[in-house]
Amino acid sequence: MKKILITGKHGALAPNLAKKLRQNYQIRFLSRNPDSENTFYWHTQKEELDLRALEGVSGIVHLAGASVADKRWTASRKKELTSSRVDSAKLLLNSLKQKNHKLDSFVSASATGYYGARTTDHIFTEDDPPSDDFLAKLCHEWEQAALAFQAEDVASRVTIFRLGVVVDRHSGILQKLYLPAKFSLLSPLGSGEQYMPWVHIEDAARAFAWALEKNTEGIYNLTAPQHITNKEFTNTLLETFGRKSWLPAVPSFVLKTAFGEMSQMLLEGSRVSCEKLCKAGFTFQYPLLRDALSHA
Repeated sequence: MKKILITGKHGALAPNLAKKLRQNYQIRFLSRNPDSENTFYWHTQKEELDLRALEGVSGIVHLAGASVADKRWTASRKKELTSSRVDSAKLLLNSLKQKNHKLDSFVSASATGYYGARTTDHIFTEDDPPSDDFLAKLCHEWEQAALAFQAEDVASRVTIFRLGVVVDRHSGILQKLYLPAKFSLLSPLGSGEQYMPWVHIEDAARAFAWALEKNTEGIYNLTAPQHITNKEFTNTLLETFGRKSWLPAVPSFVLKTAFGEMSQMLLEGSRVSCEKLCKAGFTFQYPLLRDALSHA
């Protein structure tokens, strides 16, 4: 049975992915605080990793990364956001080199933030260049760290998924919006016309499993086919509770005051195409937001 190592154990996606892989793979995790025999120690800042975690591993799924939405983007927070994604990948790369171990597959998360916090009529594809704001630069560095595995002959294949907002009731943005929506205390942000690329957590986990099982490689946008604005997202979420929006939209200046630079990703957003992923053979279980929210 092939062995797969997954980072980001305590995020929402890793346990969902592990459930899908366990039937055909032996799963291992990395964590600062190992709590089971299949979890091994690592510490990115200290550049420490228990090399036993890599023994016999054919693939690594890199999901580690501090949440971009939990705290204001101070200088120290930006450093943490970068280190948890980029430096962690470099630690994996150097550890594999140390053991002279080559992977079949390295699969990494990225984000649609790669295209920048901007609202345009353009539908972004994988061929578009990165933007120049903080989140775009972070995603670009993150992806370059992943691509290095193939460039330096440490992995035969590298797959990168640029994820949209992950729809999961128990984590991320939906967890924060769930209770306000239930009591009709939810309204659009700013103009509400900014797009929100999104994907159901089930489809996100299925895509990562698909990448391993189909031996795929390359960069793919992992976003549902349905393009949704913030206003449409808000109204659809309210409708799942039989509610309607009655509060005025949250003014942009309020969000900018409260969240600083981080408000960009709340107030701006464009459409992102999943055509490349679909043409490669992946099918979405939840292509429509209404169904995704009903099964979140």
